[in-house]
Amino acid sequence: MVLKHFSFDNKPVQFLNAYSAAEGLELFKNNDDIGVCLLDVVMETEHAGLDLARQIREGLKNTFTRIVLRTGQPGSAPEDEVIINYDINDYKEKTELTRSKLNTLMYSCLRSYRDIVSLDQTRKGLEQVISSTTQVFSLQFIEEFSKGILQQVTSVLNFKDSAFYGNTNGLAAHGEQNNDNANIKIIAGIGSFEDKIGNEISQAIPQELFNLLEQHNEFFYSVHVKDSYLACHQSHGAPKNVLFFQGIGKRSALQQKLLDIYSRNVLVAFENICLKVEGEESQREIVYMLGEAVESRSNETGFHLKRVAQLSGILARKLKLPDTHVDLIIQASPLHDLGKIGIPDHILHKPGKLDAEEWEVMKSHVKIGHDMMKNSHKKVFRIGSLIALASKRCYKSPWNMDDVFDYLKNSAGSQFDPNMIALLLEEKQTIENLYRHLK
Repeated sequence: MVLKHFSFDNKPVQFLNAYSAAEGLELFKNNDDIGVCLLDVVMETEHAGLDLARQIREGLKNTFTRIVLRTGQPGSAPEDEVIINYDINDYKEKTELTRSKLNTLMYSCLRSYRDIVSLDQTRKGLEQVISSTTQVFSLQFIEEFSKGILQQVTSVLNFKDSAFYGNTNGLAAHGEQNNDNANIKIIAGIGSFEDKIGNEISQAIPQELFNLLEQHNEFFYSVHVKDSYLACHQSHGAPKNVLFFQGIGKRSALQQKLLDIYSRNVLVAFENICLKVEGEESQREIVYMLGEAVESRSNETGFHLKRVAQLSGILARKLKLPDTHVDLIIQASPLHDLGKIGIPDHILHKPGKLDAEEWEVMKSHVKIGHDMMKNSHKKVFRIGSLIALASKRCYKSPWNMDDVFDYLKNSAGSQFDPNMIALLLEEKQTIENLYRHLK
């Protein structure tokens, strides 16, 4: 009756009622967002309320809900003893809770609950950011990092938990600005945008905001309509990056300025990450093109490089190497014959058997490739300098697959590392499928 018209942060409260400790426990099991619990001491037993308070904290591990113990019989549960022995937040005799004091109590408890939840969201966001750095500069890293940032921003600025980050993924031509906002895709989202990853932003934001977005052409700009806020940043030749928040409420001029500054800094950070990722992808492409150019000189096909890359990956995973190492080995494997660039055409393309002198020249391609890459500052080239594998050549025909496996098995311990051969043989079916697919 007293709290019928009570509201907090311009939102009404919902009441959940229980008439015993058992019912109360079920309510807590089914609702993980209870802000305040007004708890009687005496219900089905004299200490039912105290027992429930302990179950909430210790059994359900709920440290967020503010528990206020109420009693009409203070003698059965002395305040000093209860406060010390039970994790409650306040103790009130029923006669104390006048209309004004009940309102005051609700405000103080809900503010505490709001701040605790906000801190927890900030913690989760920080954990997301930290954990995502283990996959730095991958698409998965950007998604995880972005989600962590969004969680932090919404909790620090006390927004509703609905926001997204999107970009053009480098679709803009070098030196030009891309104003085609339909190309902007959602990379990470929280709240109502969590299931919209991959969608275009025009499908996810109010049309009014979208229209305003198309009117701007600055490096950074923001638009704020009703309870929605959208910020956009793009440097020349870089992807367009967008942040969108929903439920930001009314903001003072100072709060709006702080939001713009924060958004600008976050978007610049995202831009730098995207450029780093693009650099890594460009490096991968250059490595592959370099390997392909060398192989085309010796009449090899691109499938040869793909087979070598996949085989290298299979073995690296079987050795339980870290994912980052597996990725580097797959990237570096197309460089395994880079040294052929130093082999004369008459030897490289000779269809018949090489004589002893020619064979020595041919074998030198391994050292040539190693020497070219060994002093590089890039890991992928240093690893490439250590890798050497072979398949069909102009001077020999390919073997039957069974003969290959027999040869590997018989040569384990002499020519080949027996542990590697054992791991490879475990993946015989996978390898046969690979060769069928990349014939």
